Amino acid sequence: MTWHVQTFASVESTQDFLADLLQTEDILEGTVIQALEQKKGKGRQGNGWVSPMGNLYMSFLLRPSCDQKTASQLSFVIALAIARAISAVLQDETVDVQLKWPNDVMIDGQKCAGILLQSHTDKDNNLDAVIVGTGINILSAPDQGACTYLNAYDCAMEDRRPLAIHPFRDVVLDAVSHYYGIWRKDGFQPIRQAWLDKAYNKGGAVKARTKKATEEGTFIDINEDGALLLEQADGKVIAIHSADVYF
Repeated sequence: MTWHVQTFASVESTQDFLADLLQTEDILEGTVIQALEQKKGKGRQGNGWVSPMGNLYMSFLLRPSCDQKTASQLSFVIALAIARAISAVLQDETVDVQLKWPNDVMIDGQKCAGILLQSHTDKDNNLDAVIVGTGINILSAPDQGACTYLNAYDCAMEDRRPLAIHPFRDVVLDAVSHYYGIWRKDGFQPIRQAWLDKAYNKGGAVKARTKKATEEGTFIDINEDGALLLEQADGKVIAIHSADVYF
């Protein structure tokens, strides 16, 4: 995978920037828009993403040969890549890097990174591209919620200097190339298993708030569509495809 990185001091949103670019130009797979800060960073379900200087904010373009439903598996691909990159720079087996459904990366139970997927279709409503946005806390984390940042941990550098944004970005992109290649070659099954091996609170109680109802149960698995499988008190297993989840 070849990456074409463009870095800006400040943008409204790397996700919107790349989406606008996609509408006006025939851009290559692997195009990356990075910003040192975002004025209106985007999270899931229309939430904002606090984006001060010092953290990694980027969106990149993928053009997978699949339908939109299959492309949703990319959130698991990217989550694995970020986890691999974090482990590579921290090099500390005592630090527990886990993945929270559907698309958060956790360190020792605190959120460190989030992922946003945005699909784009052609005039025939076939998948044309997927814009993947990610924000990874390096220098700081938001005050609200259980969040952490990478420079709160010792980084694997001889002089112990804080982790730099651009070198870490390249580690992340290398890891994306690795897992994206596996997914394209071997499908979702190896990605699913690798994700489950790092799943946050697997076997624990979960409350999932969907648009229609709030479901409760034990997190037992994810299925081939990436849906969260909950076993309820009566033994019934239900699939949660989209929800705010509370562990």
